[in-house]
Amino acid sequence: MRIKAIIFDVDGVLFDSEKFHIKAWEKVFNKRGINLSQREYEREIGISDREFLMDLEKKEKIQKEIS
Repeated sequence: MRIKAIIFDVDGVLFDSEKFHIKAWEKVFNKRGINLSQREYEREIGISDREFLMDLEKKEKIQKEIS
């Protein structure tokens, strides 16, 4: 079977997965005893995970884990 088309979904066009993304972050942070406000999570929308984490680290909401 040949591929006839490809659908590229920029998040929110066909399916908005952002609420699931926020729930995943909440799980990760809650396991580490870190509580962020809904507003802090909402600031994450539209930026990369790396930028989000670097911003939280800069604001001293999280610490860089060294293994």
